[in-house]
Amino acid sequence: MTKLPAKAFDTAGYIDLALAKQAGAVAVGSYLGSILTPTLAQQAAVLDMGLFSFWERWANDPMGGASQGVADATTAAGHADDVGQPLGAPIYLPNDEMVPDWATTEVYFRAAAETLTARGRVAGFYGQTSVWHLVKGYGYRYFCHAPDGTPPPYPEAHIVQSVSPGTNVGSVSVDVDSIQTADFGGWNAKGLFNLDPPSPKPRKAPTMFILLNPADKCHYLIGAKSTPVYLPQADYSEFLAKGVPEIPCSAALLKALFAS
Repeated sequence: MTKLPAKAFDTAGYIDLALAKQAGAVAVGSYLGSILTPTLAQQAAVLDMGLFSFWERWANDPMGGASQGVADATTAAGHADDVGQPLGAPIYLPNDEMVPDWATTEVYFRAAAETLTARGRVAGFYGQTSVWHLVKGYGYRYFCHAPDGTPPPYPEAHIVQSVSPGTNVGSVSVDVDSIQTADFGGWNAKGLFNLDPPSPKPRKAPTMFILLNPADKCHYLIGAKSTPVYLPQADYSEFLAKGVPEIPCSAALLKALFAS
């Protein structure tokens, strides 16, 4: 498991993911329809990094109301389909400006979320805390907190964008983010990306054992409920290589097992 909070970047530029990883990032946020491509998704998979996806046409789109929300979500979902983004990974829809009209903003985000849900996709919100509380009930399952002057902590945020000035990765200007949760909406060409992957399935208990008789150095193979059979040296080595456990066995026990 990656220690949380974890470092990430987001950018509107063409970022070198290898350099981003060298700088300590475990994920990078980028924009659908321009920067995010299948090639970038494949690079993230090779580097074992996550991507998180934004869509924004214009910063003032929420002032377009419901019709613009439908249009933006439809376009964003199409780009997500084209790039191979898994359905379970959210599309973060930003609200970059202070809200001049709360009612219009609310219907924009409601329509956008309903449109994404109808396409089988997950809605994410990037913006101010106040707007998050306004729209989260419409199906926004992920929240990227934008600097808005409210003091930390931000308990509902999956990703928190830093209030400090941005930095550069190579020649690209990036914002520095802090990932707060193992599931932050990340993905790459392998599928969904989680900072706390499930534990590997436990190995099954062996169903065979090699019994070593120390008296005559003979080897025998026994199953869970079977009579031992003599094991030639070549087979003995092969079974050991497969992980069949070897346990010492007395001549008396072998006699009893064969007798049974």
